[in-house]
Amino acid sequence: MAADNIWLAAASSSVAVAVLTQVFSISREKLAHRTDQRLSALHVALALENYAGECARVLGEKETFIANDGHHGQDWGSVPALPEWPAAIDWKRLGIKNTEKVFTLRVQVNAANAKIADQYDNDPPNGGDGDVIDEAIKLGLQSLSLAASIRSTAKLDPLLASEWPLDRYLAERRDDRALKLERRLADAEARRLANPSGMPILL
Repeated sequence: MAADNIWLAAASSSVAVAVLTQVFSISREKLAHRTDQRLSALHVALALENYAGECARVLGEKETFIANDGHHGQDWGSVPALPEWPAAIDWKRLGIKNTEKVFTLRVQVNAANAKIADQYDNDPPNGGDGDVIDEAIKLGLQSLSLAASIRSTAKLDPLLASEWPLDRYLAERRDDRALKLERRLADAEARRLANPSGMPILL
């Protein structure tokens, strides 16, 4: 009887050890998976944030060029191309939804540059200037929003605040341009109402 109890105790102990070993193994695998996921997310978020910075740089230099009649700034004729993604990214770890959004961004960048090129072709020499500015703002803000979402999903710290926050700068330029467009449209409508015939007004 005592021998049976010893055997049962030994068997139970072996089972317990096997279970604990399996639990620890699963825990290590989950931890490794989580670490890989967060590392991939960090690579993508940083790349997106860097791209937003490039969009802000193009925006600033283009507006400076226009405001100074070409004497300062740079005459950008497109938005920045997206760089190649770091090879360290494991897209499966990032998840299908985030991966789809990131890959779609490249399509949107290419479409924006095609639109800008078409505007320059149809209305040279400055027909695409406004589109360069508007698309740089839009893509920069979109990149920052996507990076923030990826950071949140992976439980990463948010982008460090700076004295010159990109999101605020881009949003302010977007709102300022929207306000100016609204005023131009209002002025055009006022002129139309003042001269419904459309005939030239002799001064």
